[in-house]
Amino acid sequence: MINQTVIELDSCEETYEDINEVSDTVFCSTIVNSNQPNGACQGDSGGPVVANNKLQGLVSWGLDCEEKGFPDVNTNVYLFNDWINQHINK
Repeated sequence: MINQTVIELDSCEETYEDINEVSDTVFCSTIVNSNQPNGACQGDSGGPVVANNKLQGLVSWGLDCEEKGFPDVNTNVYLFNDWINQHINK
């Protein structure tokens, strides 16, 4: 487990502007302490992003975990709660 903090979406969009589009259904996070391992790596997509013991997001994408200075991009699960509840109850 790594400790991350959420960053402003505008900042994330600016970081990735020449690489990939950052949609409004995500939030971006970055490591808090440079002594920690880098954020999400290849194979982590779909993994949970948890805060206060609640699922907040799913790892979506980012650059290679060897690349420093690039935040992780995570799907914001809250925005899909209605869809999730509709399909879970079927």
